[in-house]
Amino acid sequence: MTEARTRFTYLLYVSRSGSTMLANHIASRLEGVLVFPELDFVGRLFAYGDDYVRRQSASTIEKIIHADTKSASLGLTEQCWKELVVSSLGQGINALLEALSKQYAAVRGQPPPSMALFQRGTLISVVPEIIACDPSAFFIHIYRDPRASINSVVKVRQTEFRDYDNQLMGRMDALG
Repeated sequence: MTEARTRFTYLLYVSRSGSTMLANHIASRLEGVLVFPELDFVGRLFAYGDDYVRRQSASTIEKIIHADTKSASLGLTEQCWKELVVSSLGQGINALLEALSKQYAAVRGQPPPSMALFQRGTLISVVPEIIACDPSAFFIHIYRDPRASINSVVKVRQTEFRDYDNQLMGRMDALG
């Protein structure tokens, strides 16, 4: 009897489009869904490509993962990272994401997920690479009226970044 494989779902969006709300809604309504925080390294792995990832050493894969400071939000120890990278070495991106999904679920006190949801708007740039690795991947693309997104950015206070403490996200400068 073979173990059931985790189905990978990718949530694609632009910022302030309701992605967090949708991801939380999916997780609360569907059993066996594991929602990951926004991670940059998932997109980087697909940008490098599955063949590249298969040929790399464990230390190279770990460097790609840890270059994303958000990887720390998963709560995995250094030893856990090493073990999951080594266990999937040479098997490609999907094997790594499968091992990561099981380990992250375990850290959260959950059983292995039937579906892992990766959310990051920038994943839209690597959709062809994701499909090449996993033709059964599922995509959810959020469309929102750009006027609503801009309004949301302008009105929400930014508290995550020290340089912008308690300032509006959309400061209405050239960048805003």
